[in-house]
Amino acid sequence: KAPITRLKRKNDMSKETGTLHYFNVKARGHFPLLVALYGGLNVTYNRSPAWPAMKEQATFGQLPLYESSNGLKVAQSAAIARYFGRAANLQGQNDQDFALSEMLIEESNDILNLLTAANRGNKEETYKKLFGEDAPKHFANLEKLAKDNKFTSSVTTGEIALFSVIDLLIDLEPKLLDNNAQLKAFYTNLRNDSHFKEYFANPPNQYFKRS
Repeated sequence: KAPITRLKRKNDMSKETGTLHYFNVKARGHFPLLVALYGGLNVTYNRSPAWPAMKEQATFGQLPLYESSNGLKVAQSAAIARYFGRAANLQGQNDQDFALSEMLIEESNDILNLLTAANRGNKEETYKKLFGEDAPKHFANLEKLAKDNKFTSSVTTGEIALFSVIDLLIDLEPKLLDNNAQLKAFYTNLRNDSHFKEYFANPPNQYFKRS
């Protein structure tokens, strides 16, 4: 089967600079920022956006928002991350990589939605269910999908999506992956990647909290 079309040329972002506007918290902006960092893109993270003053210029009246030096604005965290991933050639090396990457983005969003819901409810009960029932079900399926501690033949946007949401969960439950050897190795490998060293040395504030 023919591989998917990849951006082998110097892409539109090769000379582009831009700013990712998001609050100084680890939440919806975490995923696109990690993609930009891994892809080596010239993106500045604005941790102190003029909010709500800039709300009207945000496409959907919310953050994150990416503003490019060429005038392009991209809203919605997954759309921004996919844009960065396309620019950085993180779509995969073949059709299977691309499909798995897209699947992981959607699966990661499902997990993030569970985390968001747990953070809004009776936290003692909702987090108990999240870490005792919901997350383990998702991780069991992901564990089956992984091979040799990874999912795609090279790091993809989808793998970074999964890494980003696991990282949010690990902040709350450090031993969460102890029963998932493949996922634990996958997470650890990316967590120690040099692309993220500076970011994790001075991370945004924790948004999701159990109490």
